[in-house]
Amino acid sequence: MNEKQIRKLRNTLYEQTRYSGIEDYFYASVLLPLIYIDGNLHVLFEKRTDTIRQPGEISFPGGGIEKDDPSPLDTAIRETVEELGCSIEDIEVIAKLDTLILASGMVIHAYAGFLHTSMESLQYNKAEVDHLFTIPLEYFYKHEPKAYYCNVEIQPYTFDDQGNKIQLLPTTELGLPESYQQPWGNAKQVVYFYQTSDALIWGLTANIMYDFTRKSRED
Repeated sequence: MNEKQIRKLRNTLYEQTRYSGIEDYFYASVLLPLIYIDGNLHVLFEKRTDTIRQPGEISFPGGGIEKDDPSPLDTAIRETVEELGCSIEDIEVIAKLDTLILASGMVIHAYAGFLHTSMESLQYNKAEVDHLFTIPLEYFYKHEPKAYYCNVEIQPYTFDDQGNKIQLLPTTELGLPESYQQPWGNAKQVVYFYQTSDALIWGLTANIMYDFTRKSRED
């Protein structure tokens, strides 16, 4: 390979490095909203309605990244405005938190920000949000979440609604070792839980909350 070919490859590949294998994942953005109540910082949560995906669960404002969104941050702000009924001017984003890559096929961009408004002023979207509630931020500094683990396996087949087996990966035809004809892999996915007096906060929401408290805690 001559220098011209090497230079062409370098120019072609430069800055194209990214995470591989997640191109078909669902991409979303979430905002962890902080709000002052009686002079104290609180974390604002939503309880989802029973008519949308993940009904009745506790979450932060957020949703899927749309093609017209300029950036993941813009998605988080747009979704917060739509769900909480606040204005863009009410939102002050203060930090980018970890990006979560989940075994369930999701990539979540998380942010934290202040809401410069009052709870009474929020006209939340009742089609998506059953109600809003807050928990003092101090609670999460004083209480560690419980951690549990789920096994994550690669399954070469699935079953349809009638129970018929559908082979996704033709292991026999491809001549793969027999061990790959059954589910394989021994990875574990951590799942965090906060059992509060207001609600059980778990999964993605608890993961983002724990990330925030670990990074912002003053030692």
